[in-house]
Amino acid sequence: MKKILVTVFIILSMFFSAVAQEEKDEILAKAQEAFGAGNYKEAIEYLKGGLPDHPEYYCYLGFIYQKIGDSKSASLCYKKAGEICPDKAQKFFIVMAQTEEKANNPAGAFANYKRAVSMIDKYRDIYDIEIGKSTDGKIEGYSNLMELHPKDSKVLKKLVVLYEGKGQYPQGISICKYILKINNK
Repeated sequence: MKKILVTVFIILSMFFSAVAQEEKDEILAKAQEAFGAGNYKEAIEYLKGGLPDHPEYYCYLGFIYQKIGDSKSASLCYKKAGEICPDKAQKFFIVMAQTEEKANNPAGAFANYKRAVSMIDKYRDIYDIEIGKSTDGKIEGYSNLMELHPKDSKVLKKLVVLYEGKGQYPQGISICKYILKINNK
């Protein structure tokens, strides 16, 4: 599992390297080395000392906070990355989701796809929607509505949340992928 996480971190470092500059590369390399050695707090300190206007720092910080179980700090970092540059943050979440899918972790994949979807203006509030009581009847009703109105953001958001409430992550993932596809992301 550790090898997978280190590989993910390396892939993400390469993903953002196109926009890297010398100082940023050095900070990311030190953070990557610390992360690979399991020194998460040290990796956090390197990234916190980085340039605050780069969304990838916040994405990496969020990833590390998520790894150590600090979901509140992770969410704040992801939100900041999205504010600075939504496109880069969205791509980060898609890469993370695909990695989670390959690792056979549908809940993790779903969470990252949902974050990627939240980078689209009309879906920003997807985290504020209450799950409520999810029933098969509600899911069927919204699925029928989706057939009639395949691009209606209210219907699609509700389906994502209903699948989440039922723990049906693969179905929720497919709706998130559909949303990303119809929004050309």
